[in-house]
Amino acid sequence: MENRPPFHSRRASERNSSNNNLRIRNILNSIFILGALVGMGVYFWKDQFIGGIIIIVAMVFKFIECCLRFIHR
Repeated sequence: MENRPPFHSRRASERNSSNNNLRIRNILNSIFILGALVGMGVYFWKDQFIGGIIIIVAMVFKFIECCLRFIHR
């Protein structure tokens, strides 16, 4: 019999870093969704310029999330 480590031991550390990355991505996505909804509300009911700025700032969070997704792979 070969004396090799269990199959799952190497993947456990990958899974932990993946879960941490997934948690950060979920938080960034939540910030993006809330920012986009608030920005749309401000855009349609108050001031178009300020609403557009809020939406652009929310898109920055989405861009960061996408970069994390592509870098982690």
